[in-house]
Amino acid sequence: MENVFRVLVVDDEIEICRTTSRYLTEKGIESTFALDGIQALKMLERESFDVILTDLRMPRMHGYTLAKEIFAKRPDQLVVVMTGVEEVQLIYQLLSIGVRMVIPKPFSLEYLHATLTGVLHHMAAIKNAQKQTPTEPAPA
Repeated sequence: MENVFRVLVVDDEIEICRTTSRYLTEKGIESTFALDGIQALKMLERESFDVILTDLRMPRMHGYTLAKEIFAKRPDQLVVVMTGVEEVQLIYQLLSIGVRMVIPKPFSLEYLHATLTGVLHHMAAIKNAQKQTPTEPAPA
C-alpha cells in the first residue's frame, strides 16, 4: 500500500483551511487543519504529520513563533510557510531556523499541491536513502 502523506494546515482564516484541506484530501494527501498556532501545537502533542503548512500572520501566535516551537520539540519536522508578506529579512529568518520553503500568497491550489508533493517525495527519498546507507564502523 502506498504511503499516504499527512499535512496539517494552520491558518486563522477558516475558509482557507477548509478549501486547502479538502483539495489536498481529494488529491490523496491526508489533511486536517488548525485555526491558530496554539491549536496546532496541541494537535502535534497527540498526532504526527509529514508537513506543517502554516500561515505567517495569525492572531494568538505568529507563524515564525509556531515554527520555532515546533522545531524545539521536533527538529526534523517539515514546515512550509505560506504568506503574503514579502519581507526578505523575515523570509531569511524563517529559512535559517529550518523552514523548508516559503510559498507566496496568493497561490493556486494546483501550485500548492505540486509544491507539497515535490517536497514530500524529496524528503521521503532522503529518508529512504539514509535507511539503506550502511553505517561505517568508527575507526580504531
